[in-house]
Amino acid sequence: MNFKEALRAKQTSANALPFRINTWQIYGEETLVLFLDCLRLDPHHLDKLLDYQALADKLVLALPEENAEEQRYQAGHLAVVDAVCSYRDAAALAASIPQAKLAFDLAQPPQLPAELEARLVNL
Repeated sequence: MNFKEALRAKQTSANALPFRINTWQIYGEETLVLFLDCLRLDPHHLDKLLDYQALADKLVLALPEENAEEQRYQAGHLAVVDAVCSYRDAAALAASIPQAKLAFDLAQPPQLPAELEARLVNL
C-alpha cells in the first residue's frame, strides 16, 4: 500500500464507520469519535488531539459534510487519527455507533439522549 492509498483508507463514510469500529473492537481496541466543527492545525488543537488519542486505542475525527475535502485530507495526514468520517447530523451518527466513546468539540453540541450522554468524554 502506498502513501496515497493509506490516506484514502482512513476516509470512511458514516454508514461504514460502525463496521470499522466493530472490527477494531474484535481485537480489543477502544474507539473514541471526536466531533469537530472544523479542523484547526495549530499547536493548541494538535495537543488536544493527542490528549483525546490517549483516552482510547483508536481516534476517529468526524467532520461536517459541508467542510471542504481539503480538511478531511489534512486530517488523514495526522498520525494520531485512525479514521476520518463526514456527518450530516452529529446526534444521528453518535446513535449509530453504540460501541464507541464520544467527544464533542463543537460550537453547538447536539442534545443527546441519556444513554449517549453516558459515553461522553470531556477534556
